[in-house]
Amino acid sequence: MNVKIYTFPFWGHTEQAIHIANRLYELGADISIDMNLEYVADITQGIVVTECKYKINRQMCKSNAVSKDSLVGYAESILQCTASYIEDSDMTFSNVDLVIFDSFAFWGQVLAQINNKKSVSLMTLQPFEEADFTNKAELLLKQYSDLFANKREFERMMHIYEVNARVRYNFCSEFRFGNLFCAKGCSNFVMFPRHMSYFNESLGKQYIWGRAFSNDAVHPGLKDECCAYVAFGSILESRELLVECIDVLLESGYEVYAKAGRYFDELCEYYAATGNRVNLFKYAPQKEILAKATLFITHGGMNSVMEALIAQTPMIVIPLANDELINGRMVVQNDYGLVYEGGAKVEKCILSDLVLEIQTNGMYRRRLKEDAIVNSECALERICAELERISFTWITKKSTEY
Repeated sequence: MNVKIYTFPFWGHTEQAIHIANRLYELGADISIDMNLEYVADITQGIVVTECKYKINRQMCKSNAVSKDSLVGYAESILQCTASYIEDSDMTFSNVDLVIFDSFAFWGQVLAQINNKKSVSLMTLQPFEEADFTNKAELLLKQYSDLFANKREFERMMHIYEVNARVRYNFCSEFRFGNLFCAKGCSNFVMFPRHMSYFNESLGKQYIWGRAFSNDAVHPGLKDECCAYVAFGSILESRELLVECIDVLLESGYEVYAKAGRYFDELCEYYAATGNRVNLFKYAPQKEILAKATLFITHGGMNSVMEALIAQTPMIVIPLANDELINGRMVVQNDYGLVYEGGAKVEKCILSDLVLEIQTNGMYRRRLKEDAIVNSECALERICAELERISFTWITKKSTEY
């Protein structure tokens, strides 16, 4: 079995694909993975690694720029990247049996289609059908839709872009805006439990559920009642949001661990007088910290949410982009924590009340500890077995056609 894997170049979109790639290679498959080279140390030697062509606009991330134009700019960057992949696809697809791609890596879907290859989407964000996006686009992309006068204006902008994209790019004949946030394959593997899916009822048999990393990686340790962790991912980092959260936690009596990212040096100086009450990291060992933390303030990316659930760490979700608002609502629905829907500008008094609720209400810890679904076994072996079956069925089908 010859497998080509495409990832979106951030850890939350790559980690589970790496687990799958390594295990398939152990089982004898020929694997090539296209990824952010920052993570190459996690790949088993012998797997072919290529560098992802998609480059994030770091300047936009630094300014946390969300505007009417930035959504179109993101869409255009994805389609331009896809076009560059298509130019090189003849060299990489001659022997491929199965294409696996992260659901944000739209180019993987397109390359599989134009090369007539069986494909599987790894869904690291909330999956949805086209009808879900049509009815709930303003919720799925709330950080953008809030900038428009009304839902109709927002939908009109997306429709105009879709029409123009179909004209500019010959691979976009059936393009829908939602494809950029939920690219689908012949089969779709959702990398988290079904009860965390917002659109669960509309998702059919072509969706397969289960995470690919084990409990051992994030096993809950001896909890420190005074330990809290703050992290907001790698894309929309905000100094002001980090400072607000750290200050509230300090006032609430916590020792704070925080992923400071690009603000590491600046915040180390800012919090120098706090001693060991504030522990800052440029790149935090998140799993290790969550194992002992009793509170996690997070942007609500699904990978971070899953790690918190397995570590049995209650959350306060402050959504910043994409499906994070929905993830936060699912956290609340399942009594795993709370959500603050005010965006990156938090009101200190409200956040303090949320922290106090987590501190004093044992329901969240009990719920996480007792939840049999959250604490179920890793599905890596089942996922790899299903991928082998899909590939074998496809190869057999193609051979009989000739």
